[in-house]
Amino acid sequence: MRDHLIFEQLHKIFSNDFKLVNEELEAISGLFKNIPLSEPTKKSFLEKSFKRKSAYYACLVNSNIDTLLIPEYLETKLSRNILIKKETEQFFKSIDNFRLHTIQNTASIYECILFSEEAEQNNSFDLFSNQAPESASCPEDLKLIFEQWTEDFKAYSPLETIFYSILDWHAFNNFSFSNRRQILLYLNYQLWKQYGNIFQKLDLEASLFNNWSLETIDPIKAIKSILTAMQEDLVAIKLELRDLYNEQINFKRLNSKQKIVSNFIFDKSFKLHFNLDSGSIANNSIIKQIQKKGFVDFFELSQHADLLQQKKTLSALIESDILELSQIDGVVGLYLNTSFNNKKGHLYKFQNIRSNENSTIIDEFFNQSISNPIVPIEKLIVTAEPVLEVMAKRQKAFFG
Repeated sequence: MRDHLIFEQLHKIFSNDFKLVNEELEAISGLFKNIPLSEPTKKSFLEKSFKRKSAYYACLVNSNIDTLLIPEYLETKLSRNILIKKETEQFFKSIDNFRLHTIQNTASIYECILFSEEAEQNNSFDLFSNQAPESASCPEDLKLIFEQWTEDFKAYSPLETIFYSILDWHAFNNFSFSNRRQILLYLNYQLWKQYGNIFQKLDLEASLFNNWSLETIDPIKAIKSILTAMQEDLVAIKLELRDLYNEQINFKRLNSKQKIVSNFIFDKSFKLHFNLDSGSIANNSIIKQIQKKGFVDFFELSQHADLLQQKKTLSALIESDILELSQIDGVVGLYLNTSFNNKKGHLYKFQNIRSNENSTIIDEFFNQSISNPIVPIEKLIVTAEPVLEVMAKRQKAFFG
């Protein structure tokens, strides 16, 4: 157990950094939960980093695995090395069991968080038994450290507590992760409980492998390295989610105002609170459109036959200043009014201050020709191929 004064020093240095990272993690977690992407797309998004996590996990817990094996493992579905195959499969299975754990104290987590193939085979379904297989007994001296955490970390934030615990546990393990699988699984388990499945995108194992492998590592450098790695990951995660969302809504083909409102709802993590009377809204599909894109898609509305219900819903949204009508390039559009509740602290930077007051009516929106889509079609640029000049053939003289 490290001297508790070390953690007080770390708290004074990094408390604001932990607060910032925690806010960013909560924001990314909410964004990932609400972003209108299909479940297969979200799964693929997580798997890209999850496999890399498993590879570095294998290298951390098994000193016989060289990092030179990682590129081959990442490029192929299976690795020819039996050790990395075994460790990575165990990593995935242990994390699959996270949802089965209902225990609270750290010692109990230690004893069941590691997936055990043998225990799993003997664990038949029983209404009176725990579904999470036990795999190890927690050492008594480690239990004492777990109990001490309750007193030492009670004044710290949840994210601080997680990483101070890992730092203390790492020192107890003689500054090594080799054959210490529970410590890494515990770290991921706590992040999963706190922030959900987005933990799979945090490349913590690589950071720990590169920065926490020396016994002489200073606690301040250790915490700084992990916070820096997390901040870099969070920036990359948000950029990747934005690219996926832009691809989903075909962002490049949107007009200027559509881009403004779609960026707005993305930065709001798709959390829009309209506070409308449900009785005045006759068509919830319109609300879903606005929450997904920030504007009403003419072609999606045209697929529904109940025109009166659509007009009733749109009228209620316009009267509540949630929607506004604008005419851009001769096309009438209905857009989210990004300033509809600025008094509650909503962002101002997305407001299109150059737009004129709406003077059109809903009928103009519905009476548009379907040949004029809301989303402009890109012009196909055809490059004319050079025509080869055909030289006239010279006729041969005929001597006959």
